[in-house]
This record gives sequence, C-alpha cells and structure tokens, in this order.
Amino acid sequence: MSLTRTELTERLKKLAESEPPRNLAPGACCYYPACPTTCPKCGNRRYYGQQVDIDEIVANYRGRVAGLREMGLDATLIVPELCPQCGNALNGKKYLLEINYPDLSESARVELKPARDLKLIALFLRGENRYNAGQSGEVPLKNRIERLRELFGIKKE
Repeated sequence: MSLTRTELTERLKKLAESEPPRNLAPGACCYYPACPTTCPKCGNRRYYGQQVDIDEIVANYRGRVAGLREMGLDATLIVPELCPQCGNALNGKKYLLEINYPDLSESARVELKPARDLKLIALFLRGENRYNAGQSGEVPLKNRIERLRELFGIKKE
C-alpha cells in the first residue's frame, strides 16, 4: 500500500509541531580531496569528493529508493546522462525523484541531491526526529521540513 500525499502532509505537520531532540551529536571536521572523473563518452572532466565508480553510486541510490518503496513510498529514481556536455536530457538536472500518490492523478517530480535527500526521506518515513548533517553534527529533522515538503511535492499550508 502506497502512502498518500494527505498522509505525508499529516506526518510533516506532526513533525513541525514536535519538540526537537535535546541531545544532538556534534559534527566533525573531516574533508575528502576532490578527484577528477573523466566521462567515458566525451572525455569531459568532472570533480567528485572521492574517486569512485559512478555505476556503484547510481546502484546505491537505486537501492535506497527501493528501500523507500518498501516503506510505502511509490518512488522512482530518474537518472539522466551523467555528463552535462554529452547528454543534458533534463535541462541540466542530474537526478530526479518521481513520487506517485494513489490519491492524486499527477506525480511529484523534483531534482534530487541523492545522498542527502534520500537519507532525509528515509529518516522521516521511519519516524526519526534527528538528522546527521556531517560536519555540522546532528540537527533536528524538524529543521528540514521545507526540503521534505519540496521532495514530496507538498505546498506549505
């Protein structure tokens, strides 16, 4: 059974009205050097935080979206060509998340920052109240409500 937009709206409202957690973990100051990655199609050089296999990254994101579906969110990851010089099919948007709601005829589609946004959605669907923001440490998930609304295609009331 898929979550409806109405159900997500109610859950976001409940999070907004909740008290933020008191004991949040502090952040750290760890940095990874940027490493170039060359597009195998056109030779364009891109820089990423670490030298990794892009296919592995996309497979990881697809796995995270599959996990969201297991939590009741009818979501699909749309991955255009990686390189903006050789396949800018979606106006420069790198990753899109499409959510279909059983209570609506139209789906919500939003540009995604996969590592951060997929984590936010999963935490929210699990009912968590905090988010590890990396170097900034833990922050209340409540502080990310506006981004969650954008991701779910829910306008502020």
